This record gives sequence, structure tokens and C-alpha cells, in this order.
Amino acid sequence: MYYPARRAGFRHLRGAGWSIALPIAAGLGLTAAAVSGHIAAGLVLGSIVSLIGLAVLWLGYSLGDIADAYWMVPLAVASLPVALLTSVVGHGYQWVWAIGWVGAVIILFGIVAGIGRHADSEGGLPHLITCIVRSLIPGCHSRY
Repeated sequence: MYYPARRAGFRHLRGAGWSIALPIAAGLGLTAAAVSGHIAAGLVLGSIVSLIGLAVLWLGYSLGDIADAYWMVPLAVASLPVALLTSVVGHGYQWVWAIGWVGAVIILFGIVAGIGRHADSEGGLPHLITCIVRSLIPGCHSRY
């Protein structure tokens, strides 16, 4: 089969996503902290820019037709800036809950993907559990 989106060169977009946004986020965060005098302002700005980079990474996965095999990577890495934003804006240990909720979303999506793959084949409960576990491993269930 011919997959034009796979050969369209979106690998560069995936590589440019967080690898470019992370140094920019760090630089903007340090600049905002120095200018405003508040470390929290720098952390918020840096986290937002890194989330934009993760969105570009996810777009590169989607356009390259490999999002179904690597969907959890940007989501898992996004838990770091989300937890940082929660710790700056929230009080106490709410950032732990943010990481926990992102982990719960990843597991929930993995269960849904595993059930969908199990529905396409025949097998019992062990096969269902295998499909769920394999859907949580990056790259394990690629269409290609």
C-alpha cells in the first residue's frame, strides 16, 4: 500500500516540536522571571511555550500517520508542564494530582484502544488484556 502522508516529510515537524520549543521556553521563562522579578511568571510562560511545542509534536505525529502508535508520548510529556503550572497556580501538592490525572487519561485511552483492537479480532480475556497492555507501549501497534 502507498501512504503519502508517511513520506511527506513530517518527521522534521516532529523533531522541531519540543526540541525547539523547550530551549525557547527556558529562555522566555528566565527572561520573564528576570524582568518581572517573579519566578512564578517565568514558570508559567515557559510551561505554556513548552505545551505549544508538544502540540506541534502531536501535529507531526498526526500528519505523519503514526499518531495511533505514539499517541501517549506527547500526552505523557505534557504532564510535566501541566504539573508545573498546577504547582505555581495551585497550593500544596496539587501538582501530584495533575500528574495522576494525566496518567489516568493515558490508561483510559489505552483501555479504549485495546478494546477497539480486541473487537477487530477474535480472542478471550487474555487476548483483551494483551491488547490493552500493548496499546500502552509506544510504537507497538503501528498500522504499518
